[in-house]
Amino acid sequence: MKSKYFEHIVVYLSVLVACVLIGAFARLIVISLGTDTFTANIVFWVSTAFCLIIYAVLAILMEGLFDRMFRKLFPKKDTSLSAEIKPVSVENLIEIKAEQERIAEEKRRAKRDFAVQYTQKEFSPYLSSDDLTLLSRYVEMYALQLSLSDIKPIRVKTLTSLDLFHFGWNIWKYLNVSKQDDIALFLKKVFAHNLNEIEPESIKSHLKDDPKKGRILVWERG
Repeated sequence: MKSKYFEHIVVYLSVLVACVLIGAFARLIVISLGTDTFTANIVFWVSTAFCLIIYAVLAILMEGLFDRMFRKLFPKKDTSLSAEIKPVSVENLIEIKAEQERIAEEKRRAKRDFAVQYTQKEFSPYLSSDDLTLLSRYVEMYALQLSLSDIKPIRVKTLTSLDLFHFGWNIWKYLNVSKQDDIALFLKKVFAHNLNEIEPESIKSHLKDDPKKGRILVWERG
């Protein structure tokens, strides 16, 4: 800032000195022609003032001309956000949100379907078609976090409590929709006959016992 201020002073002083020299030269000329001192002094001041006026006019004209030429040669680019990014309307935002929700729901639906398929694969050798349909429905209800207050418990033959624990762990781990307390309560309600003497807290603590033992193994997939 100080450097620019100094530059302006130097420029204006140079112009003033040049104008004074021109005025002095004009004064000498009129004196040599025999004009009196008073008239010569008037010529000096008029010449100096005239040179200053000419400089000012030329400076204004040249600056304006230079600006116009510069703008034509180097047009200013619009770097504002409004020029770079198209405005997003409220309707567009609603559509984007709805689309994201639809995608998320499709992913959840796919996970529920896979959990049901896994359930049918593991239990089909041990359950009737009706009970297998019931169990599949209960698994989907668990995935949706719906209440299981009024259900018909399923009795499973051949499978042990360890198998049921492993099944519960696999469903809980894969769906990832609740705490282990909820999957323990789910097993207790759905397999009430098989787990009649085991409390939910105990079921929770044994979900992953002996992961490689039993007919249903702990599924390591996330």
